[in-house]
Amino acid sequence: MTPGARRGTVRPMVARRAGIALLVLGVLGACGGSPRHEEKPGRVVVAKGEIEILDPVSFTGEAELAPSSHRALDSIAETLDGNPSIKLVEVRVHVVDGDEAARQQLADRRAQVVVDYLIGRKVAAARLRARGVTTPAAKPNEPVELHILERDPQSE
Repeated sequence: MTPGARRGTVRPMVARRAGIALLVLGVLGACGGSPRHEEKPGRVVVAKGEIEILDPVSFTGEAELAPSSHRALDSIAETLDGNPSIKLVEVRVHVVDGDEAARQQLADRRAQVVVDYLIGRKVAAARLRARGVTTPAAKPNEPVELHILERDPQSE
């Protein structure tokens, strides 16, 4: 740690490269004065017919997103923003516990919660469709799936 600096304080650091000074604000932590890094962005992979979510999306209670899901959903929004050729995505949420009618209602509400979150992150509503599903997911621990239903054929 630099002399005079205290843990948990913000200290400007200046890096000089090729005659340009860059101002970086870092939070001093237990790592000897270097900045602490924020959480890494969520990870997604765009495949031919789906957007694979590599970080979990989960719910608390009935149909509320777990705060830990925001990172993955933010990455999905950024991915859709960076891939305008993807015209329509169906958000499928699987629910398998309970009776058929209750499962369908819960799955529909959860799918709509995911769509609403993405709309709140500036994804056009016309590019999203919510669908609750009462059959088991292909990957049982990942109840949220994103299926690409329509792409711009000129971009492929």
